[in-house]
Amino acid sequence: MSMKEGPLRPSALLVGALACACVLAVAGWRLWPARDDGRTPAEAGQNKEPVSKYLVRSPCQLADGLFLLGDISPSAVYVVETRDGLVLIDSGLEGEYDKIVEGFAKLRLDLRQIRYILLTHAHGDHTMGAERLRRETGAQVCIGREDAPCLRAGGPWEAIFSKFDMPVVTLHPTAVDVELSDGQTFSLGEARITALSTPGHTRGSFCFLVENRGTRALFTGDTIMSLSNGLGTYSAYLAPKYRGNVDEYLQSLRTLRGLPVPDMVLPGHPQSDPIAQNPRLTAKQWASLIDRGIDELELLTRHYEEDGADFLDGTPKKLAEGLFYLGDAEDKAVYSYLTGDATLLFDAAGGDAPSRFLADAWKELGVEPPPVAAVLLTSCRAENLTGLRALVEATGCRVVVAPDGVGIAAEHCPEDTSVIPVDQIDMLGCRELGALATPGRDSTAAAYHLRAGSDQVLISGDIPIEVSKSEMKQVFAALRDETWDAEQMEASLAALKPLRPKLWLSHRPLHERNANLYDLEWQEVLAMNREMIRMHRGAQGDRSP
Repeated sequence: MSMKEGPLRPSALLVGALACACVLAVAGWRLWPARDDGRTPAEAGQNKEPVSKYLVRSPCQLADGLFLLGDISPSAVYVVETRDGLVLIDSGLEGEYDKIVEGFAKLRLDLRQIRYILLTHAHGDHTMGAERLRRETGAQVCIGREDAPCLRAGGPWEAIFSKFDMPVVTLHPTAVDVELSDGQTFSLGEARITALSTPGHTRGSFCFLVENRGTRALFTGDTIMSLSNGLGTYSAYLAPKYRGNVDEYLQSLRTLRGLPVPDMVLPGHPQSDPIAQNPRLTAKQWASLIDRGIDELELLTRHYEEDGADFLDGTPKKLAEGLFYLGDAEDKAVYSYLTGDATLLFDAAGGDAPSRFLADAWKELGVEPPPVAAVLLTSCRAENLTGLRALVEATGCRVVVAPDGVGIAAEHCPEDTSVIPVDQIDMLGCRELGALATPGRDSTAAAYHLRAGSDQVLISGDIPIEVSKSEMKQVFAALRDETWDAEQMEASLAALKPLRPKLWLSHRPLHERNANLYDLEWQEVLAMNREMIRMHRGAQGDRSP
């Protein structure tokens, strides 16, 4: 295999290989790699695997010299066959090794003939199997330059598995032999491969354009995750540590949009609906697929330009007029609202030294806040009370809490502390501030809403539950054993629905999410919470005698 920057040129190595091939042919040697059953490709040609029209969930041949290894969950693994050996596109998880071996056997391909493993990006479902395959076959591992360091280091977790929990997977380093750069071209046998840098899903994402035996196939990894369920744009919505980037992704899609339509588009995650997974796209289908992603990311770019990408990632920042995120204390977000002559704090995490935490946060922000007038508790869970006594003693502030929490909060404060139930929040004299009790998971839960400049803001605790569609089952499993009052939860959600907040500040933001809510996100949050209630009711029913 020869690797070059720019157009491919004949090399001395290639000339030598061709000369050697001629000599061997005269001698009657078999030049092509033998398949598992000992047949040469010429012999096997009489009984080739039938070509599949769709990306099915079983090992199949997609075109001459091009194969899909089937159900290598959750991502796809492809094989390119040439006269000089095989190229593997992505490697799956290490735990999928046996399925890869079985797929090779079914397709009558020889695993030992793998020469190169081309990785589309660093995410573990595409890369964690590469190290074992490298040891077993001697193949060289190739990945984009920006993704190579985290793959070699075997972490951090968010670089390898993004926001996903993989409890049965252990991270490990993977040796990288070749760091790819944009436009790099190389060949193996009759196949010509061009590496196209498409950052955005990760910093080092690549697509591979393979021209082999009359077929021009584009392997997209998660730049295009699926032909039916869309692109891998979710990473553009995540905090920077997850390594997605909306601007880079948008430019990558515009670059792909300008390519001639490939004969086949081979995504990173073929879905279960085979009819929607015909990789032979028409020009109209190709344009529509890319344009949907461009439209989505252009909209997200406008949102970021208008509102800022206010990720709740531990870094203190101003979110809106008078509204601040002060960072995380004891793994819990702390927020503050300045009324002009008073500071309002939400919850009292910070251990024995909340004043020090606050002083450090305000110093980093470059803000001189007015005196603390009140601490507003989103619940009386212990984690919200750790710094309460110390804070009240230091500032003499009031405490606001749901009616069921008044007695609990009072026990954690000096005797003369003014503890106010949320239905009397007007006593604070802040006209733009409102509150309501939100029982269901905790009878002491409360939520607060205010207007900061032109933005409606919600600060909440246990309700709504933070959950994404992809992690519904995982979050539900973690909360399954909680005792919920489903009717109260539904009533709390109904009370919150009319607020339609522009910013949502919760006590533990999921994956350091953006504080801003766009488009239909608030309705989606409430809908997922209603689904969680339905699931919880079902689970409780399952436990009934």
